[in-house]
Order: sequence, then C-alpha cells, then structure tokens
Amino acid sequence: MLSDIKHELIDGEVYVMSEAGSHHNRIVSNLSRDIGNQLKSATCEPFIADMKVQVKENYYYPDIIIDCNHEENDFGVTDTPVIIFEVLLRSTRKNDQVLKRQEYQQLNSLQYCVVIEQDVVDVEVCSRSNGWQSEHYFLDDEIHFEVGLTLDVVEICHRVKLEEVVKYHEEIALDIDST
Repeated sequence: MLSDIKHELIDGEVYVMSEAGSHHNRIVSNLSRDIGNQLKSATCEPFIADMKVQVKENYYYPDIIIDCNHEENDFGVTDTPVIIFEVLLRSTRKNDQVLKRQEYQQLNSLQYCVVIEQDVVDVEVCSRSNGWQSEHYFLDDEIHFEVGLTLDVVEICHRVKLEEVVKYHEEIALDIDST
C-alpha cells in the first residue's frame, strides 16, 4: 500500500515520521542548495529526504545524504552513503542522536554523520577518521569534508530566525557600517 506519509522501519516496527517546521526546512534547503552547487561536477552526489538508507533490515530517511555509488537506483534505497545529514526535531532528537547514529556508523561506506540543531546554532560532525568522536561547529566556522565539500555554518543557518543568528548579522552590519 502506498502512503503520502513517510514511515521508517526500525527493528520490525513501522514509525511515522514527524513533520518538520520552517527552521528545519530552511536548514535542509540551505544545505541542499550549497551541497548541490559544490558537487555539481563531482563524482559524489546529494540526495534529499526521499532516499532511504538501509542498515541491515532497517530503513531510515535522513534529511540529506551524499552517495558516491554510481549504480542507478530507482527504488529510492541506498546502503552506500558517504555523508548523512540529520536536522534534529525535538520529537525525534533521541532517535536521531543515539539510535540512528549508531546504526549509520555500521555502514562501511559512511565517513561522516552530521547532526544539526534547528533551535540553536550547533553542527555536530562525527567522522570515521576521528573514531566517531563529536566535533561541534558554530557561527563563523567552516566544515571541510574529504569529498570536495566545505560548508559554512552561517550559510547553513541563512534565514533561520534564531536569536544568535539575528545578533550575528546585526554585528556584521554594524562592522560594515563603521568602516
């Protein structure tokens, strides 16, 4: 049976996915645009929202993945992502930060797992090369990935109406005006 509502299959149980708000959607849109532009001519390519990631018998819908597997896939499923991006929702925080991350890290292809807060500026990157230890990035930071991708935290948060983002842009405007 087909459904307009996304579901994830985890340990034999079907879970309805939560709907995302404007902060979440802006962050995903900003990431998608930036990643797509940077990887336009690369061998790796981004997929958003509708590409499922299979880990053993479980299926997840990350917000964005980057996959370097050139095999055509019309089933909307991959088990070869190199980078997975999850934007946290309050309702799915525990699942995304604990269960999914542990599952994703079992994929041999995965090099980075990126978890982005939507209510504060905090981008957490865990990489295989760093033993899956967390590194946090904030406004004014750039994040470099070995697939030829660099993300600027300010750009990830573009148009996201968080107090610290608004203050950051006000300070930049003041600095420009004073020069």
